[in-house]
Amino acid sequence: MSAVPSLSPEEQAVRYENYVRENWDRMSPFEHDQARSYFQAKQQAAMQPNLYALNNTAAYGYQQPYYGGAFAPVAAPVEKSGFSWAILLGYIGCLFFPLLGLICGFFLIFKGGRPVHGLIQVLLSVGSMILGAMIMASM
Repeated sequence: MSAVPSLSPEEQAVRYENYVRENWDRMSPFEHDQARSYFQAKQQAAMQPNLYALNNTAAYGYQQPYYGGAFAPVAAPVEKSGFSWAILLGYIGCLFFPLLGLICGFFLIFKGGRPVHGLIQVLLSVGSMILGAMIMASM
């Protein structure tokens, strides 16, 4: 007999759903994905109650229900690779060397995988070029 009282699968589900509702804002993106997977599996089980009931009756280990792979582990989110040098260099270039900012912006759009930063850099560079041309014309 364990020191922790065992909960039925229904009680575990209710506690988990309450936890998700109360802590959604504080949960990490990885936990958000897990919760979405849980609720999708629960919705699919509600649509096909007979298939879920067959898989849920087989217990293993410490009286934990078997979910038939519905709760497979979700891979951790992969952060976008590098190119932070292009982002930093592009923003500096936008202010002081607009052509450099333009080149870095197009690089980020087409090769760097960060199209939002690239677009911002291109627009800032073009704006800097126009502003510089207006200042030079007024002298």
